[in-house]
Amino acid sequence: VNDASTSLLMQTFYNQLANNTAESPITKAEALREAQLSFLRGNNQTATSQESRATVVFEIKPGTRANFGSRFSHPYYWAPFVLIGNGL
Repeated sequence: VNDASTSLLMQTFYNQLANNTAESPITKAEALREAQLSFLRGNNQTATSQESRATVVFEIKPGTRANFGSRFSHPYYWAPFVLIGNGL
């Protein structure tokens, strides 16, 4: 799998889990699904949230941030990831 897309997918997945609340509970399976759907729809500009403790920014060249946009929308980048075990 691609290193850059894997990093972004995992950040998106864990951000989904971090935003889990009692009012709007989300399972691990739903968090992975939402992360994959964000890639499919091309909504993966960055994988950060205000509650996130760490942010990964990929540099293409000094001073220029990568704009991933729909670059990772192809299933190659997100389809290899499946949740095994209890998805709760």
